[in-house]
Amino acid sequence: MEAMREETQAEEPQIGQERAQSEARLGALAVLQRHIRELLPTLSAECRVTAGLDSDGSRYAAIASPTLVVAGGRSPQWLRQVQPRLAELMPHARYVLVPELDHNAPDESAPAAVADLVRAFLTTDAATAR
Repeated sequence: MEAMREETQAEEPQIGQERAQSEARLGALAVLQRHIRELLPTLSAECRVTAGLDSDGSRYAAIASPTLVVAGGRSPQWLRQVQPRLAELMPHARYVLVPELDHNAPDESAPAAVADLVRAFLTTDAATAR
């Protein structure tokens, strides 16, 4: 009986410490959520609109203009999986995977490389080829 009481007393500080850590994590999460709402006030509405636009991709088949789909090998995996499918759906699309590019290549990390790809696409017969 005495051993059980000593064991229980030894566990009490640990339980109190775990509870305090848990409460601190919850407090930090609440602060983070508040900051996210302040920084991204329209995020919730944008997510709802995006979800409403979800489709099987068949609408892309109606795009008749020459289209270049450029994928960066360092882009998120989900995006790299979608891009070839988009190119398949569009009748005059060409898909190009550039291993060293990321998703921000067109405007941040490699705009010149992307511009070269677009220029080459627009100035050759590739614009109508698959």
